[in-house]
Amino acid sequence: MTSQTELCGILPVYKPAGYTSFDVIARLRGVLHLKKLGHGGTLDPMAEGVLPVFVGSATKLVDFVPEGDKTYRATIRFGAFSDTGDKTGRLEAAALPDFSFEQLQTAAREMEGESLQIPPMYSAVKVNGRKLYDLARAGITVERQARKIFVHRFLILSYEEETKTAVAEIRCSKGSYVRVLAEDLAKKCGTGAYLTGLVRTEAMGFTESDCHTPDEIKNAVEAGRLSDLLLSAERPFLGAYGVCLNARQEKLFRNGSKLPLSELKDVFGKEPKFEDSPLPVFGEAGLLGMGERREEEDVMRIRRLFHLQKETE
Repeated sequence: MTSQTELCGILPVYKPAGYTSFDVIARLRGVLHLKKLGHGGTLDPMAEGVLPVFVGSATKLVDFVPEGDKTYRATIRFGAFSDTGDKTGRLEAAALPDFSFEQLQTAAREMEGESLQIPPMYSAVKVNGRKLYDLARAGITVERQARKIFVHRFLILSYEEETKTAVAEIRCSKGSYVRVLAEDLAKKCGTGAYLTGLVRTEAMGFTESDCHTPDEIKNAVEAGRLSDLLLSAERPFLGAYGVCLNARQEKLFRNGSKLPLSELKDVFGKEPKFEDSPLPVFGEAGLLGMGERREEEDVMRIRRLFHLQKETE
C-alpha cells in the first residue's frame, strides 16, 4: 500500500473564492498530513479556479515549471471604478456606459497583442523590498515600472446592458493583470470598470476539468484514494522544449559530468539552444532535471537533479 510520504505528483486544486493560495496549502497540509506542498501561480483571494499543487518530491519542480500563458473567465461591471480593481475595494462612480455588445467586442479585440502594463497598487509586486499591496493599504502610492505583456485572446462572451456587466474569456501571458485589462477596456469605451468575478480556467497546462475541490480531496484521503487524484509531476514539461539524453549521457548527467553541447540533441533531434536556460533534461525513463549552458566551456551542466520519488505499492 502506498504511504503518503511516498506520494509524488501534482494535485490540481479548484481554489474557492475567499481563500488565499496559501490558505489552500495550509488546509491541504492538515488533510494530507504532509509538509512538502507547494503551488504554482498565485491567485488573488477574490479569484477562484485552477491552482496546481505540487506534492512530495514534486515540490522540487515548482521554480522550474514553465508557467506560460493562462486563461481566465472574467466578469466585468462597467460604470464605476474600484481602488483595488475588483469588488472588494472602494467604489466610485464613473461615466454611464454607452456602448453596444458589438462595440464592446471590437474594443476588446483591439487589445489583443503585445502591450505595456503597469502593475496595480493592490498586487504582490515588490518595490524597494515592499509589496505594493502593503503600501496601498497604508495609503501610499508609488511609481511602478510598466511590463511587457501579451494578450492572445480577449473575447466578450456576453453583455447585459441592464446590469452593465460583461463576461469575457481572456488568454494572456504570465504576469498580466486581468483587473488592469478590464480597466483599460473600460477606458477605451469611455467609462470605468471593475471585476465582480474571476475564474482561472487554465494554468500550467491544467484545466478546470483536471481539478478537485479541497472537500473532494479530503473525501479521497478518507477513502484511501488520494493517489487516484495525483497527476504525473512531469506533465507540465511534456511537449516542452528540452534536452534528450541517451543511456550513456544520462549516467554522466546523474553523476554531475559536463556534457559537450555538440553531442546533445533536443526534442526535435537537433543541437539544443539554451536561450531560455535552464532547460528540462529528459532521459529514457522521463524527466531527470534541469540543465544549463556553461558558455566558456561550451558544455551543459546540471542546474538541478530532481530524483523524483516514484510511488510504490
